[in-house]
Amino acid sequence: MDLQLNMDSSGGMVELDGIAIPVLRVASVAGKVAGKWVPSTTRLGKALSDDFDQSLNYDTFIGSGILQSLDSASFAGKGFDVLDGTPVQVFSDSDGIACVAASEPHYLMRVKDPAGDNQLDFTGWNQPVPLSAPPVNEIFQGKGI
Repeated sequence: MDLQLNMDSSGGMVELDGIAIPVLRVASVAGKVAGKWVPSTTRLGKALSDDFDQSLNYDTFIGSGILQSLDSASFAGKGFDVLDGTPVQVFSDSDGIACVAASEPHYLMRVKDPAGDNQLDFTGWNQPVPLSAPPVNEIFQGKGI
């Protein structure tokens, strides 16, 4: 996943089984089919947006899922490292590895699974990314989806 999360919008790219899927969530968002954005108000759009809802909603993403498991984990300090030029403190337990900025604010920078095969990087903290709905001519206007 490569997502940019704002309080009222989000967007980016999600890769599932080798297929890259662009995603966008803004107020009054609309979408297409066959090169068009598909509105989340259609059956197809709702099914897709329901699958990504936790990942596309800032409050839900921060308050649940993998980040929530960090609160209940018993991580132990494993030293320091540098991620993209930022010094981080590394913590681990049986659930995986968490890297947190060593200096304040102590933002979560990376989480990894226990084997280290999968990771999520968190960048751009407090740097809003402007997102807007696509142009009307790029929105699927058909029926029945």
